[in-house]
Amino acid sequence: MTCPFGHIKTLTIELENELALAFFDKYPVQKGHLLIIPKQHVECFR
Repeated sequence: MTCPFGHIKTLTIELENELALAFFDKYPVQKGHLLIIPKQHVECFR
């Protein structure tokens, strides 16, 4: 399984804790839109 956020080291992380991190979306839906992604890799979120 490859991570679509493998380039995360090149982004500016705005918020972070032990479970997730957030950064501004390169193509935001609305101004100020953040992407929040978990740090744990899983194949499915069911």
